[in-house]
Amino acid sequence: MLEFTAGLFVHLSPNERAWASNLSGFLRKGGYLLHTSDSLQRRFANSLAHYQVLVRLARAEMSQSIEAVWTTLLRLPPLHDKILIFQRDYLNAQSNIGHLPVQKPGEPFERPSVYLWTRCAACFGGGFWEAKVETIHSAKGPNVGKKRPRPSTSLADEGDRCEDGLHVPNSALQQCRDSFIAADENRIKASCTRFSDTGLMGLLCRHDHVLFLANMWTAGEKQFYALALIDALMKEIPCHWQVGLLYDIACQFHHALIKWKYLDVWLPRLQFATSVFHAYGHQWVCQLWYHPRKAQIWGLSDGEGCE
Repeated sequence: MLEFTAGLFVHLSPNERAWASNLSGFLRKGGYLLHTSDSLQRRFANSLAHYQVLVRLARAEMSQSIEAVWTTLLRLPPLHDKILIFQRDYLNAQSNIGHLPVQKPGEPFERPSVYLWTRCAACFGGGFWEAKVETIHSAKGPNVGKKRPRPSTSLADEGDRCEDGLHVPNSALQQCRDSFIAADENRIKASCTRFSDTGLMGLLCRHDHVLFLANMWTAGEKQFYALALIDALMKEIPCHWQVGLLYDIACQFHHALIKWKYLDVWLPRLQFATSVFHAYGHQWVCQLWYHPRKAQIWGLSDGEGCE
């Protein structure tokens, strides 16, 4: 029954109270009365949560055994810390079960994690992963390509310069920011009073397979969601890999990383470009540096998988 309900809640919004109320009414018609109010609902919710945890633990134990066989057959160098594939689905900051082992400082990965392997074997799997994959193209979302009218006033020419590490002047960055709703962190896209989750932001590989998802709980699209996704990815790949990131507002994000020194440890390994369908909404000088069709490294990756 728990397995049936878990599968049902995949296709319907989870509602333990409605399920328990319906079952209580069904039992009441048969003469079976529950004397404690909401006792079935509480016990059912706890049982379902613990059952799903047990299923994840069983799958994680199996995946550990499979990983050992893969490593032996393919003669791959072992990971320094075992990474359980399926536990990420339920472990979080509020979990009292404990967290997954993390990579120790000074112990770089010699190959991508098995977790990434299971997400996209074309990018992270096989016996020749080091020769095949050098740059990972990831797309972040959700981002809206709608544009607002350009302000009639222009920036003053004085102070219009390229900051250190950037090739786009401040005036072009300002105009790009004014053109895209996604670049406005204060833009309210959903009500936080009615919804605990206001959206999802995803990190995808170039084959549009989801690598990581983050629940959005703010009214606007904040940069820390993208920072958290990139942080999660970089902890799963070898330290010598270069990572290419396609983002609707890549110019703004790159500027923020340099200005505020975010991810400064990994910044030399990151390359940025705008998603191809949104690139033409950027200023021409921005397109010269961030348009994916103007650099060979991107191939035909478009970065629009989240759309």
